[in-house]
Order: sequence, then C-alpha cells, then structure tokens
Amino acid sequence: MLYVVIVDNCCTVRDFLKKIFGQNLEVLLDDFHFQKRWDLCLAAVVPSHPLARLFKAAVSRALKEPVKEAKQQAIARLKTKGKTNPTNAEVLKETKIFSCPSPEQQLQQVRQVVDVFKKMDEEEMVKATRGQKIDQPILFIYNEKNTNNIHKARSNGKSTTLRTGA
Repeated sequence: MLYVVIVDNCCTVRDFLKKIFGQNLEVLLDDFHFQKRWDLCLAAVVPSHPLARLFKAAVSRALKEPVKEAKQQAIARLKTKGKTNPTNAEVLKETKIFSCPSPEQQLQQVRQVVDVFKKMDEEEMVKATRGQKIDQPILFIYNEKNTNNIHKARSNGKSTTLRTGA
C-alpha cells in the first residue's frame, strides 16, 4: 500500500493521485519546488544573489535537519578527503540522511527565517529613508499591489504548503 508521494506539483495532482491510491494518501511537495515558490517574493535581487542564496539555505535548514549520526559520518568522510575543518555547507552537502520536523514546526521555523530577513530589510529601509548608504539590497517585495509580496506569501500559499507537507 502506498502512503506518501513526493511530487513537484502537489496541488495539481493531489486529487488525481488520491482517486487512484485512496484518500489516505499524502501527496507532498518536494523541497526544491517549495523553495522555488519563494523566488517570486524576491525583489530586486536575482535568485542567485548571495543574499537570496543565504535566505534559501536558511529555509532549507528550517525544513530539514541532518541526522546526527549521518552528519558525524559526513565529517569523517570529509576528513579522509583532507578537509580537517570542513565548513557547515560542506558537511551538509556530504550528509546523506536528513530528518524533517513536523509541518507545524517547519512552519514556525520558516516564519522565523522570513522574520529575520524582513528585519534586515527594515534596517536597510530605515537607512535609505535617512539618506544613508545601504549595505545590501532589499530582499523581499513589500508592495501590497504585487500578488507576490512577502506578507501575502508568508500568510497564504507558503504556509498552506507547509501545513499540507512540503
């Protein structure tokens, strides 16, 4: 019996798959496509900008954590490859097994990430209104007329995706 399916278009295929495999089937969105949905909220920066990449990495960490033993094995493998002090990014890339917190905990952690980056944006906007040089671009879209503004994304679609399982 099939219990869970992870797809890249869960909203489109959920009903179809449940008709085939039964109403108890969980149809979840894969991590990559969940994170791609956040790209629409990014303002002037392109998704490859270091600030955008940092945001996406933080969202990824909010969705899944490396299993402790797997992380230790990854560090050991990196040391055999000559990396005596591997960076956290190198360890995460080498780690093969991750665990996912509950959807409620994921939602809380993603909201915390968004709030941290919104605070960074607010600090830069205050500098700009005072005529001071800003240190980094504004990350999110705040214009209420834009359907992809961060306030709508945080309260609507992205949260729903997490509650139903990213």
